Order: sequence, then C-alpha cells, then structure tokens
Amino acid sequence: MNKLTSEQVTQLDGLLAVPRYDHDRRAIKKNLHWSLKVLAADCVEQGRYDEAVELLHPVLKKSPGDYNAQYRLGCACAGLRRKAEMLDALGKASKSSKAATGDDYRQIIAANPVFASYAADPDFRSLVSSLPDDPQLSAIYQALRGTRYDEVLDLGEQALLTAHDRLAVLHAMRDATRTVVGDLDEHGAENAGLYEHPRGHYQALLVRLNSDIALLEAAGATSTLYKTFRG
Repeated sequence: MNKLTSEQVTQLDGLLAVPRYDHDRRAIKKNLHWSLKVLAADCVEQGRYDEAVELLHPVLKKSPGDYNAQYRLGCACAGLRRKAEMLDALGKASKSSKAATGDDYRQIIAANPVFASYAADPDFRSLVSSLPDDPQLSAIYQALRGTRYDEVLDLGEQALLTAHDRLAVLHAMRDATRTVVGDLDEHGAENAGLYEHPRGHYQALLVRLNSDIALLEAAGATSTLYKTFRG
C-alpha cells in the first residue's frame, strides 16, 4: 500500500478531528504508516479486526520492530481468536517497547478489554504476568496498576498486619504515596478532590514509609516483587 484510498482519507480526517490529535494531526497525515496505525486502531475499536490486520501488514513489513503496530496487531488477532499470532505480536510489542522507550506494554495489554477472554489463559497470563502470586499482594499491585492510590494504601495497611513480604507491600505503598504527593505538588487544589486526604497526610505517610523501608533493608530484608512488577 503506497497511499490511502479516498475513503480512508475521509475516515482519517474524521478521526483526527478530535482534540487528542491537535499536536500530531499534520505529522500523522504526512506519514503513511502513522496514518495506517490510526486507522487500524479505529478498526479494532469497531470490531473490524480483519481490516485492522490488512492495514497493519505494510507497516510491519517495513518496520517489524514498531511496537505500537505489533500491539494493534495483537489486539486484532485477539478479536479474531488467533491466539498464536496474538501472543507473537504482543510479545514483540512488549520487547520492542521496553528496548526503545523503557515502557512496559504488559500493563497496557493486561488492562485492554479486548483481551478479556484470555484472562484465564495460561499462555496469556505468562506473557503479561508481573503480579505477585499472593492474593493480598496481587490486589495491592493491581490497584497500583489501576492508579487507585488510596485503595493501594488501604489494602497495604491491612496487609502489613499479616504479610510475609512486608517490603513488597511498603514499596507499593510508597510508589502510590509518591505519585499522589507529586500530583498535588504539580496541580494543587485542581486535583485535590481526587484523593481522600490532604497533601500533608500523604507527605507524612511518605516519611513513615521511607523510614520503615530503610529499617527493614538495614536489617537485611530483601524483596524483588516490586522490581518484577515494574519490569
């Protein structure tokens, strides 16, 4: 495919009319492969999975390491119930993204509802798994992944009473607390309503968590769960 059809151009113009493309609209229209990826993403959202695969083929033929295109292909193959191709594309997307940007596509993959029917599939779970096996810790880390920071802290306080790996709990809590403090520092009152407590509460909690972690590590405690979760 060397150029878009007139129908695809019209479709692309409609997609690019939304504010999210304000800064990239011209660049996308000048780049054929970028345009094809935007069209493919729209096809996936509409359940037109075969069309998405067809649109992505020339992109990946030229740039097999394009992690966004591989991810979109994985989404389309999931909709088509082509598991082997889905896993291959998602594996490439995750590996290429990590190498190119440091981002971990496993979190994006796990959160996309197009893969919901594979949630219990052992091969899919192996691909995206970076969560602890312990149910308490898994709930905490899933809440962290979902940016539900107050839930992370509530679950963490409960887990600290019984958890064998206190460092894993504390690391997740500290991550959540740091994020909240940083958000409130940057946006102040604008985002204050997103959280259950004022900034001072989270700042004091962060001091406590740093102290608790330092004490455990000084006593020789170690944990790799947080590092594994973050990839």
